[in-house]
Amino acid sequence: MMELIILGIVLIVSLGMLFLRVKLTQQKKARILAEGFPKTWEEILVQKVAFFRQLSPDNQELFKTKIKVFISETPISGVETEIDDELKVLVACSAVIPIFFFKDWEYANLSEVIVYGNVINSYELENTGQINNIVGQVRPFQNRHVMLLSKPLLLQGFLSMNHKHNVGFHEFAHLIDEADGDIDGIPKALLPAYLIKPWTELVYKEIERIKVGKSDIDPYGITNHAEFFAVVCEYFFEDTDQFQEKHPELYQLLSTAFQRK
Repeated sequence: MMELIILGIVLIVSLGMLFLRVKLTQQKKARILAEGFPKTWEEILVQKVAFFRQLSPDNQELFKTKIKVFISETPISGVETEIDDELKVLVACSAVIPIFFFKDWEYANLSEVIVYGNVINSYELENTGQINNIVGQVRPFQNRHVMLLSKPLLLQGFLSMNHKHNVGFHEFAHLIDEADGDIDGIPKALLPAYLIKPWTELVYKEIERIKVGKSDIDPYGITNHAEFFAVVCEYFFEDTDQFQEKHPELYQLLSTAFQRK
């Protein structure tokens, strides 16, 4: 009997603490949303983020709100670089642009973003003598992840939104991929069940095209299905028109997945 009473007390205390955390989070978010958007941040969006410039005025306000919330809730730190306003905003844009058309989305599986002044690290490829530089990575941390990004590649990705490479989009695509529980390149949380088979079939088909040099998708996509999803997301968000022209079936599926219809 005493054990049940103790268990009941523990349960009540735990529920009380959970309610308090939720309440404090809601209050913090309300304070953030009530604050004005920093002028320097808006200048960065206008100058460096084509996606923002193409939005309607109402959607620009919504975009700024999502940027504020992400920056307030996600620690962003630097290794051999200072985290200035530009880096904060571009990291946040990397997170917000892919999921902008979702009403409610939080990266619950992300604990921190760390930006490196150069490459994250280098290693020698087995039996080749070549050096490979890691410029972005999602690493497990307890029950969530830490994201590592290379500053030069992050900045490069936003210089012109008409190419296929953006390390920020790539790494956030992995976190989005994990919304169904696995980073496996099959976005089951984003696509209706009846589209999972067509997606998988297209992935296999396009990987074979990459292998024989008949696709303009980054060859890194043949590494595995998770990397294929990440590189096609880079292409989809960076150069949507060309992606639609060259890969209409993949474009339709990704448009459905990211609610861009």
